[in-house]
Amino acid sequence: MRQFFLILLLSICINASTLYYYENDNKINVEQIETGSESNEYKNSNNQKLKVNDTIIVKFKSIPKIEDIKFKYNIVDHKKIGSNIYLFNVNTQNVFLISSIIFEQEDAEFSHPNFIKQRRRR
Repeated sequence: MRQFFLILLLSICINASTLYYYENDNKINVEQIETGSESNEYKNSNNQKLKVNDTIIVKFKSIPKIEDIKFKYNIVDHKKIGSNIYLFNVNTQNVFLISSIIFEQEDAEFSHPNFIKQRRRR
C-alpha cells in the first residue's frame, strides 16, 4: 500500500500540470479552471467545461477482482451499475489520475471521472 502511495505521489509531482482522461481510447488533456474557491471545474483540450466529483466510472473487459482493485487504488466504496461497470468513490481530489491509472494498468474498456453535466432543455 505504501508503494502505491509513493508511486501516486511521484506521479502527481512529475505530472502536476498534466491532467487527462481517456475518451474512445484517445487521451484528452484537461486543466483546472480557477474560480477562487476549491474548484472541481475543468476545461478539456476542446475548450469544453467539465465538472467532476470524487467518483469514477469503470467498465472492465472481464470480471474484475473488486477487493484487490479497491485495496490497490485506495477506493472507499463501489457500486455495480451494469455488466462489469462500476462506480468507484475514490475520495481524493485527483480523480483524473486514478481513472487514468486504472485505464492504463487494469483490463478496462473505459475509465473516467464521473462528469457532472448541466441539464438542458431540448
